[in-house]
Amino acid sequence: MAISIAIVLTLARFGATEALGAHPFWAFKITWLAILPAIAIWWLVRRWRWPEVAFGLGLAGAALAAVIGKNRFAASFAEDTLAGRFWFVGWIAIAAFATGLIAVLFERAARPPGAPSGL
Repeated sequence: MAISIAIVLTLARFGATEALGAHPFWAFKITWLAILPAIAIWWLVRRWRWPEVAFGLGLAGAALAAVIGKNRFAASFAEDTLAGRFWFVGWIAIAAFATGLIAVLFERAARPPGAPSGL
């Protein structure tokens, strides 16, 4: 999990979140806010049969919320505060689900063939 947190923090630090649509003011801060939710979700989901699917669907839902929030916020000339919150919280969820997905994929790659999933 620590490696996946480091990967997401590094990507955000070098501008990946901003390039993908996060607001420049909080493009790096969202990754710090996503660490605890990422650990909690990873801890709950990692024993499922297909945790990659759960994290992938969560990532897709978070991306949808962030994109719709950003578009509505921009179209309202920064008047729609609910859309702005969807944009902000959507990006926190994107960082959390991406961190969890990377952690699960690393776990899956490190597990010997035929070994049961989970700890």
